[in-house]
Amino acid sequence: MNESGKSSRATNQEGELISGYEELAKFLTNNNFPIKKNTLDRWHSRGRGVPIHGRWGGKCLFSPADALAWAKQQMYGAGKTAKAAKKPLPPPSVAPVVEDDAPPF
Repeated sequence: MNESGKSSRATNQEGELISGYEELAKFLTNNNFPIKKNTLDRWHSRGRGVPIHGRWGGKCLFSPADALAWAKQQMYGAGKTAKAAKKPLPPPSVAPVVEDDAPPF
């Protein structure tokens, strides 16, 4: 706790690292990006989570500034829609079919 009685992890942007997904979820939620610990954990396992600054004692450490920047990138807006965010992969390239004079079997 800091002098004002608030948890320093929930509002710190001065360089103190956030330890673990539980604290990260609290930090982001307190900074107007409501999200649950399990969602952060699932996104991390799929390669689209908050960048990890390091690890200590089995927990991931996160930079507050990186976490907020990541959260802002996840927002819809500025011409970005939910459909655009999940746009499908382009179709696989298909070799042209060459027809020959061989009889069908």
